[in-house]
Amino acid sequence: MKKYEYCIKKPYDSTSEHHQAHHTKKHHDQAMPRWTFCGDGYFPESPVRIVVREVKSIPRDYDPHIDLHTHDKDELYLFISEEDGGLEAEVTLGDEVYQVKSPVTILLPKGVPHKYVAKKGHGFLFTIFPMSCAKQYNRHTFPYKG
Repeated sequence: MKKYEYCIKKPYDSTSEHHQAHHTKKHHDQAMPRWTFCGDGYFPESPVRIVVREVKSIPRDYDPHIDLHTHDKDELYLFISEEDGGLEAEVTLGDEVYQVKSPVTILLPKGVPHKYVAKKGHGFLFTIFPMSCAKQYNRHTFPYKG
C-alpha cells in the first residue's frame, strides 16, 4: 500500500440504513439513494461526516422520512442540481418553514429543530456534520419533542 492510499475511499451505499432519532418512515430507495462518503465508523480518519442523497425523482406517494430533530453541533445542508432551481425543497428551522431552490446552503445551528422535504425536481442533498467519523452520528442526533 502506498503511504497515502488510506486517504482515498469510495463511498458506500447507505440507502437502507436507518437513523432512529429522525428516520421514521421507509426511504424511497430507488428514487432517492444515499451514499456515505465518511461517517459512522466508515473512513474514521475523516474529521467531517458527509452523506449525499441523490433525488432522482419524487414519487407520488412520497411520505417524508425525516422528522424534526436536533443536534449538539451545527450541520450544513447543500442542495445542488445540474440546473439552477433544479431541486426544490421545504426546510424547517425551528418554527419557520422555508421554500428553497438549488443551489443553496443552509446552516442548521446546534439545538435548532430541523428537517427537510424534497418537493420537486432532481439533484443532490449533501449533509455535512463536523464530527470524527470514528464516532456514531446517532450520539449527536436527538428526536425533537416540541
